[in-house]
Amino acid sequence: MSYLTRALLEAATVGATCGAVGVQVVLRRLGFAAATLAHATFPGAVLAGVLGLAVYAGAGATAAVAVLALALRRLDLGVVLAGSLALGVVIASASTGTSRDVAAYLVGHLLTVQTADLLAAAVAAAVVGLALTLAGKELLLAAFDRTALAAQGYPVRALDLLVLGLVGVTVLAAIPAVGTVLVLALLTAPAAAARRCTADPARLTVLAAAFGAVSGVAGLALSHRYDLAGGPAVILAGCALLALAGTLTSVSRR
Repeated sequence: MSYLTRALLEAATVGATCGAVGVQVVLRRLGFAAATLAHATFPGAVLAGVLGLAVYAGAGATAAVAVLALALRRLDLGVVLAGSLALGVVIASASTGTSRDVAAYLVGHLLTVQTADLLAAAVAAAVVGLALTLAGKELLLAAFDRTALAAQGYPVRALDLLVLGLVGVTVLAAIPAVGTVLVLALLTAPAAAARRCTADPARLTVLAAAFGAVSGVAGLALSHRYDLAGGPAVILAGCALLALAGTLTSVSRR
């Protein structure tokens, strides 16, 4: 498999997964929490690189701690967001012979993804797809009306933890493609664009996943054609799609 094929599969898979999970982030207004969770994976990823371990092991450990802390509301989001970046940079600067440039953890390395990265993206997509299939209606209802869902006897706190867990899994899978800093835009831009195009909850997640995949593929095409950084190009494609959706929606309502 060529490097470009791997990058294409990674961009499409990660984009679709981010778009689908991003619906929950947008509807629940969890943007700041998602950004904090994503930044929390950075020191874990850097430490794993320094120790010669798999990036997913280090980033996964710090992501799990962040998910539990967010669920228990025991985090000062702003402090953790900035502190995580600082800790990651300190770990990298205090070490010698790190296996990968720190920038790759921050903004991704889309054009050099490996088969293991594709496998991680596929597993994340499968986990997210299964969770949204089994609990999608309840998650959407909780996003719109938590009180009604609780009155029906559903475990609202458990659903909140599930959403945070899905965000964590998605962030981990997206690190090779767009890094820990840029992933928030891929979580929110396709979902926000989809929300401007439809008010139907049944279509929202599917459309957001499609927009995410399109952003990934379009960003990769721009990166390959004009020799641009892959991760940032994907993010810019997602932002452009959001701007286009907003413009078309505004024009159609006149």
